Amino acid sequence: MDRIINKIASGDISALDKLYKELKPTFGTFCREHFNMDADSVQDLYQETIAAVYNNIMTDRLKEDSLRSTKL
Repeated sequence: MDRIINKIASGDISALDKLYKELKPTFGTFCREHFNMDADSVQDLYQETIAAVYNNIMTDRLKEDSLRSTKL
């Protein structure tokens, strides 16, 4: 994930496209199973989510080190 964020931040749109395609199925499944959303609503929410992620990367609010987690 770190490399994708850095690539997007440097203007590599293909990295954004890769992120979009890789996460879409999981995102859709999660929304339908947990929130009983229809396909159109899932698509709309996903588009908004990807736009927000992109904007946060480009404005330096989302950085590679902010996605680190620790296992309990």
